[in-house]
Amino acid sequence: MEKQIKDLIRKVKVQDQEEDEKKEASNVMQILQTISGKKESLENVVVKPNLEGRKTIGNLEIHTNGMRYVSTKGFKVDIPFSNIKHAFFQPCQ
Repeated sequence: MEKQIKDLIRKVKVQDQEEDEKKEASNVMQILQTISGKKESLENVVVKPNLEGRKTIGNLEIHTNGMRYVSTKGFKVDIPFSNIKHAFFQPCQ
């Protein structure tokens, strides 16, 4: 009886992990949609943790469903709004 309960608990934990992995994968797979008209971006932005082993400067672009960081070396990171808790983005005029 005790073994059956432990097996059941183990199965539930595995199912929860698989669901979490599927949700995470679906968030990452979103394609950013560009805003029509002028592209808004912040220049000279540093992302932490460091992506390429040392401090890298790049640009942060805003899109309709997320943000994209592009380093000066061409490295890209897409961040969907579903993964962002707080963001303040106000370009200069």
